[in-house]
Amino acid sequence: MKTGKLKYYIILAAILMLLLIALDFFLQAGGGSMDIYLDRIKEQYLAYLPRIIGAMIVLFVTKIVIDLTCEGLYRFIDRMGGRSLEINRIIRYALWALSMILALSILIEDLSTFVMSVGLIGFGLTFALQTPISCFVAWMMIIINRPYRINDRISVGSRLEGDVVDITMFYTLMREVKAGKSEVTGRLITFPNNVILNEEIVNYTLDVEYVWDEVEVSVTYESDRKLAEQVTYDCAVEVVGEIMKNGAEAMRQISRKRTSAISRGLTRSIADKPQIRVQLADSAFIVAIRYISLARNRRKLRSKIYQKILDRFRETDKIEIAYPHMELIKHDN
Repeated sequence: MKTGKLKYYIILAAILMLLLIALDFFLQAGGGSMDIYLDRIKEQYLAYLPRIIGAMIVLFVTKIVIDLTCEGLYRFIDRMGGRSLEINRIIRYALWALSMILALSILIEDLSTFVMSVGLIGFGLTFALQTPISCFVAWMMIIINRPYRINDRISVGSRLEGDVVDITMFYTLMREVKAGKSEVTGRLITFPNNVILNEEIVNYTLDVEYVWDEVEVSVTYESDRKLAEQVTYDCAVEVVGEIMKNGAEAMRQISRKRTSAISRGLTRSIADKPQIRVQLADSAFIVAIRYISLARNRRKLRSKIYQKILDRFRETDKIEIAYPHMELIKHDN
């Protein structure tokens, strides 16, 4: 917490304490003198003062321990390549929970009765707090199963896509990317963690920073098909040739680490060169090129490939791009 905010909250707490003391004075003094009121205060509240001081000491010590240890632990886990932020956050929550229990045990003489009362109240509140509880459960699933991590690029359902900025107990913060176009909009989106229980989560960077992408070009049937395929292939190699080699190797390494037969089969099927696909349509044939792209630069690389294809097609009269139009043919009688 920043120093400015800490001073602000201390001042608010002091003002609230003075108001409570003033209210208590008018309610209990009953028109008597200040001496009578102070005597009553000594009788009623001074007995609890050691307990209050003890509870405050526990909370302050917890704060000091967290500030001193968690930062160093975060750096250590981060150097070891572990889940530093998640582990650090869990430790913080656990320490605060233990300190609150200890502080309550100091303040309250009969803690078992208090816990039972809180349990009964909590049972009733469970129905009213279903969403926060489901968000907390989803947060635990995110921490354990890791469907996404901070800095991962994900899409949530068909509506949201972006880079994960933070994962808290109840919500996830994401920097928005225009869905399907990989272009950052600059907006921050907050969605509840329980979304993962109802929506599909697509993670583009969970294992590697690469994904398969595809470019399609419609070519007229009168065009030279083999030349169109070769031009499309050459354009893709010029743009993503090195990227595809690196991406294919990264995908193979990840597949080798997995022990399933499916993963071993995928290792053999990962190509390191662009793949040509041809499909027939009503008024044209479609030349498609499949390639491995950087997950965060899909649209940029796709645009470069399209630009090169258009330039190369214009250099020859043997290839013509198909587009919707009407052609009139006059027959001589």
